[in-house]
Amino acid sequence: MGFLLSLIIITYYIFIFQLIVLLFHQTEREREKKLVKQNHFMEEKFSELEFRAIEALRRNPRISVKDLAKELNVNRNTASRILRSLFNKGVKLKVTVESFPTVFILGKCVSWCEECYPLVDGKELCVVRSNDVSSILNKAEEAQAKEVLISMKGNVKDIHVRPSLTCDYCGKEIHQGEKYFTYTRNNRTYYVCCSSCLKELKRNMERTERL
Repeated sequence: MGFLLSLIIITYYIFIFQLIVLLFHQTEREREKKLVKQNHFMEEKFSELEFRAIEALRRNPRISVKDLAKELNVNRNTASRILRSLFNKGVKLKVTVESFPTVFILGKCVSWCEECYPLVDGKELCVVRSNDVSSILNKAEEAQAKEVLISMKGNVKDIHVRPSLTCDYCGKEIHQGEKYFTYTRNNRTYYVCCSSCLKELKRNMERTERL
């Protein structure tokens, strides 16, 4: 009787051991399949930036577009395009997309412009998205700003926009809502604050061209 009981116990432990080994091998096979699938996605489906974005989103599913752009060393526009591409490819991850105001600066493009578009009158359109509009306006002089437009999204309060136009003759600031004149010459548009400045600007430019 004691021998039979010992045999049953030994058989039981052998069975448990075999079951553990079987489960271990099954887990390893599943892990290998997952790794192969991940590598397949990385090589066939996703670009390097997209794969890095996926890894960042796995670590922090609620990462903001701004922080994702910083981690990938790209601008927010590129980060947004990467996210749209991932969503179109079926990646289901939650992110926090900020609704930043967009600032359009008519002047010259500088290093901090996110987008830059040349215009027919020789000026350039600088596009910047930021949650700190005042800091962008304080730097607008660097872009030789002739006009600044701000597109707001959401309920944004307490935003004070400083004058965005300057008279090209006397240098006076043209405040929002004030009347001003424009004068186009040699594919360039000039802004002046009054008819007297307009007259003097035309006279000076005609005199300069005759020299």
